[in-house]
Amino acid sequence: NRLMTPTLGLVDSENCQFQPNGVVASSGFDVLCHALESYTNLNYDDRSPRPKNPKERPAYQGANPIADIWCRVALPMIQKYFIRAANDPEDFEAREQM
Repeated sequence: NRLMTPTLGLVDSENCQFQPNGVVASSGFDVLCHALESYTNLNYDDRSPRPKNPKERPAYQGANPIADIWCRVALPMIQKYFIRAANDPEDFEAREQM
């Protein structure tokens, strides 16, 4: 539902310093799954059936040009920082990047 779409998000990267490694690993897998899902999804205009008016389609349904760009940024970041962030609570750079 579009009414449930947030208008503001707060990210406190310092909060992750105090998370157990398992929580950081689970969050990292969530990031990886979202990036892969978005990158491998059908194009937004290839879905069938689809609304006649593009404004009526769900806001986050299907691959789109901007999501592809962010996936190409996210996947190398995950590769670089995921294991470091999950294994070392003192590696603030890795946890902040994840």
